[in-house]
Order: sequence, then C-alpha cells, then structure tokens
Amino acid sequence: MKIRNTIPAIQNQFVTVVKIDKGIPMPQVKNTHGNTVYPWKTMEVGDSFLFRSQSKQNAYSQSNRHSGILSPKKFVIRNTDAGYRCWRIA
Repeated sequence: MKIRNTIPAIQNQFVTVVKIDKGIPMPQVKNTHGNTVYPWKTMEVGDSFLFRSQSKQNAYSQSNRHSGILSPKKFVIRNTDAGYRCWRIA
C-alpha cells in the first residue's frame, strides 16, 4: 500500500503520518489589526498623539509596525511626563 501526500512526524518517540490536504479554502482573517484607534494614516509631519497604553513595548511595537506598513512615513516614540507620545517625522 502506497501512501501519497504525507509527511512523517515524530511524536512521543512514535512515527506518525500527517496527511497533506489540497483544495481546502482558507477562512477570512478574524482579527482587528487593521482597525486602529490611532491616527497613523492621517498624520502629517510634526503631528503627534499620546498612546493610551503606558506600555513602552506596546508603543514601540505599534510605531515600528506602522512605519513599515506606511512607508515612507516614519514615526518616533518619546517618553513624556504624560506618557508615551508618537510623532510623525517623515
């Protein structure tokens, strides 16, 4: 018996066979990453906004992500007395 379209996988020291399916439609994305509360697309050079989150990691992650998506627009984050603020610089 010949098994086609399979890949052997090791699980708990036993070899199992994983079947490869073809023609299965991919479901639509169910996240809200495209719907942002921040005004990335409408900002002009010199504009800024205060992040709602006080997390440095979240602020920098959002800025880096949107700098790549909206290239050649560039954004920078600075910690201010009020919290993390984002400026559009290019």
